Formats: sequence, structure tokens, C-alpha cells
Amino acid sequence: MTGEALCWYQWMYENEQLINWESFSQALLSRFGPSKYQNPSAALFKLKQRGTVTEYQQEYEILANQVKGVSDEHLLHCFISRLHPEIQHEVIPLTPTNLTHALSLAKMIEAKLTAQRAIRRAHPGQVYGGKSKPMQNTSSAYKAPGLPAPPRLPDLPAPQIKRLTPTEMQARRAKGLCYNCDKKYVPGHKCRTVPFLLLQAEDEDEPGELFAIQADNPPELPPLSSLPLPPPPQNYTTPDSEDFQISYYALHGHSPHRCLKLKAKIAGRWFTVLVDSGSTHNLIQSRVAQFLNLPVQPALPLTIEVGNGETLKCSGRITDLAVDLQQHSFTLDLFLFDIHGAELVLGIQWLSQLGPIVMDFSG
Repeated sequence: MTGEALCWYQWMYENEQLINWESFSQALLSRFGPSKYQNPSAALFKLKQRGTVTEYQQEYEILANQVKGVSDEHLLHCFISRLHPEIQHEVIPLTPTNLTHALSLAKMIEAKLTAQRAIRRAHPGQVYGGKSKPMQNTSSAYKAPGLPAPPRLPDLPAPQIKRLTPTEMQARRAKGLCYNCDKKYVPGHKCRTVPFLLLQAEDEDEPGELFAIQADNPPELPPLSSLPLPPPPQNYTTPDSEDFQISYYALHGHSPHRCLKLKAKIAGRWFTVLVDSGSTHNLIQSRVAQFLNLPVQPALPLTIEVGNGETLKCSGRITDLAVDLQQHSFTLDLFLFDIHGAELVLGIQWLSQLGPIVMDFSG
């Protein structure tokens, strides 16, 4: 004992302060130990291994000597639980019985892990789970032959995009020509060379942007004349079917002077209506349904045969359509056909709902 500790001991001895071991240990802690403000029990339970096992042991023993009333089993568990995880996971399965045994195992495992790290640094990629991977004989290892590079495809010419102006479309429609080739258009027509169709769509708006549409100012719709109408069928003959019939005037568009044509209002738009007793059902042009964005429902497979052997197929059905006609409102069911007599044709299906009709065409 030297220095400050020797001076303190001599003073305690000369003043007869060293009565027994208990009083000596208490005086020694009061003189050289930490302040009583620090709780050694809390510090012990919070202590963790931050360096080597030996350094952790020294810190642990200093705090454990100041803790009273804790069993050896609790001190053992506290010591193991604050080791490094990689050391702790190997010490626990070995179930040490006391603190000395646990300390010995921890130092041995620490030395093993240190050696493994040194081997990994010297031979990276050769250590797996603590066991060295046997070195392969590179001279006898099989090497797959190199695969030839895939042949380069020739550069294809860019497709030519053909756009028809409204004037060109009108001219082709007047001549009865197909829009994609120079052949006459008839129902069921197929081009000899399949055209490459390009659909261009505008970029979607940024997410989160909302646009309010005023009910008093609806968006402007394109004129109905801008939507193309297929050429009229050639060599029309009256079909033999008695279930579904369309008159020549409704289908072809050449109507006599005394036919009954009216104006009807649908969704705020005016359309031409042909009242035709020669047609069995109510009809509407497909382009009108597209123009008004009407919901189209699937219909029965209805077909109309024309003189050249081609057939016209019904492309759908519209139900419960509100139509204002001559200051009267009607709710109609209509079939979609490519007709030319008028935008709407009201046949026997509508006339039968009116009851007795008196007409005079002499005027």
C-alpha cells in the first residue's frame, strides 16, 4: 500500500477507526469508492460488453462488489446476458454453473471468433460457418465453352402512318370506297393487306388534379358530321325473315318525298327521325350512340341480308332512351345498325304503342 491509500490507512489506524472488517470496508468505500448518488445495482444491470471479455470482466467485478443482497444465480445470468450477442449465443447452450465457468467459456469463444475473422481476412470467401471450404483445383475444373453472340436483327424501316383529312374521308364516303384501301366498301369488307393501326392517346393528367365541370356549361362535343358513316350497302333486297325487317328507305337513305320525317331531341341534341312502317323495330345509327356516349348493351345475333350476299349485323342495343318528339316524351329501346335513312328509325315496335292512327297523305 502506497501513496494516498497508505496515508489514509495510517490516519485511520492511529485514530483507532479500524474496529473490524465491516467498518474497514465501509470506510474504504466511502473514501475511495464512487458517490452514493450513483446506484451500483442499476449500473450493473445496464452494463454491456463494449470491448474485450477481460475489460467487461473488470467493469463487472467493480460493480458487483458494491451490490449486496443479490444471489449468485442472478449475478451469473446478468453477466451472460450483457455479453456480445455472438458470444452470448454460444455460451448459453453450454449452461455454465457459476460466474468463473461462464467467464472461462466467454474468453475461449472470443478467441475462436477472433481467429475466424483473421482467416476470413486472409482468405475471403473460403470460410463458411467456421469451416474452411476445400480449395478447388482450377487446372482440372471444367470450363463451359463460350456461346456465340446472337445474330443481330436487321433494322426494320419505320412504319408509314397514313392520316385521312376530313375532306378525304368525305370524298371516299361519297364514292363508297374503303378508308384503308381503294376497293369498294361493303358490309363485311376486308382489306387484302392488313393495315397497321396506330392508336395515339394523350398523356394522363397528373394524379391528384381534379377538374370541376359546371352543369350549366357542358363541354362542347364535336359535330356529328365529323364522325364517319360507312358507305351504303349495294344491291339491297328485301329479307325473307318475318321477325326482323328493315325497309329500303331506312337502310339505303333514298326516301320518297311523302315519307314522314320528324325532329327529335335526345340529351339536348336534335336528330332526324324517320317514322317507317316498313321496319319492324326501332333503329339508331351506331355513330349517334358513339356521339352521345350512350351505354350499349349486347343484343341477340340479328342479321340483315343484302342482295350481294353480305349481311349487316346488329352491333348492340340501347334500352330506356329518353326521346322528346313533337312535345311528347318517349322511353324507347333501339337496335344499333349502320343505317342511312335517318339518325333514328321508329318502326312497328313504336307505332304499335300509339293505338289507332289516322293519316292523310293527300295533302
